[in-house]
Amino acid sequence: MRKRVPLILVAAVLLVVGACALTFPSKSPPPATRSVHVSIIPDASAYVTGYDPDNITVMIGVNNTVIWTNNDNEPHTVTATDGSFDSGNMNPGATFTYTFTKPGVYSYICTYHPWMRGYVTVLEHS
Repeated sequence: MRKRVPLILVAAVLLVVGACALTFPSKSPPPATRSVHVSIIPDASAYVTGYDPDNITVMIGVNNTVIWTNNDNEPHTVTATDGSFDSGNMNPGATFTYTFTKPGVYSYICTYHPWMRGYVTVLEHS
């Protein structure tokens, strides 16, 4: 009987240590960055903006990736007026993705239809 007590004690200690190891979660990964979607609307060149939404606000590290999709039946561009990004020619169905890394207000146009205009306001994460 005395030989069984140490074995039972060791088994109990291992069981408790194993249970404790399971109750301490590992570090969680940082939250995934969400994207903001902007549509180049059907018949976009007939509208003042053609982008929907045409004015967005994003926050660095939270949702600072913007994806534009050309849902029109003709080519368009997403071209920053300050030259910081340019989609190039976007045929119907094409997408353009850009991740903003610096705070500021970025205006953009379609070079084929310069009256199409949009704005991205980028805020610093607090």
